[in-house]
Amino acid sequence: FGIEDLVYRYESLRNVQEWTFDTFGRISGAPVFADGTVYVASRDGSVYAMDASNGSEEWETDLGDRVNGLSLRNGRLYAATEGNRLVQLNTQGNEVWSVSTGAGATGTPAVTEDLVYVGTRDGELIAFTVGDGFEEWRYTEPTNEVSSPAVVADGTVYFGSNDSNVYAVDAQSGGPEWSFGTGNNIVNPAPVVSGGMVFIGSRDGTFYALSD
Repeated sequence: FGIEDLVYRYESLRNVQEWTFDTFGRISGAPVFADGTVYVASRDGSVYAMDASNGSEEWETDLGDRVNGLSLRNGRLYAATEGNRLVQLNTQGNEVWSVSTGAGATGTPAVTEDLVYVGTRDGELIAFTVGDGFEEWRYTEPTNEVSSPAVVADGTVYFGSNDSNVYAVDAQSGGPEWSFGTGNNIVNPAPVVSGGMVFIGSRDGTFYALSD
């Protein structure tokens, strides 16, 4: 897990700190893990990879702008940057493709087998193909930035905006399904979808359970 600019590994049963790793910039989102390696995004503009067993650095890739979130699926990393880019990296830290999001990319990208979804500061949710970064669709209804990371469940993408609305759109076409007004900005954590319900909070301290 990460706090401020440090990644920690704890042995939970013994409550023993095994190692720390300093990214020299505040960590964005949760670390991701695969095949013995931990990956983390930092606001210093870099993505870091470290050996999960001892915390030694395996590589660092500088993306040039603050990284706002990192996802991992099928051996590919997806980094959303404040410099208006979504970047796909392989697990050796090499850039595979990079596409423009038109405005700062917010939060952790949501990734399925075929598409990767990312929100922007000008209120758009964009879907790109995972293979080559081709823009599949762009949803433009929100009137303020996408404030929560998107989550995909049962063919629908759910996300919140600082226009005080929660949105549900079709994951394949980007067509609108519904929206719900909360009366206040949506908080940063991604919605939780479970049992046909969508759970999300707003900045006035209210927690909502919405029937999908």
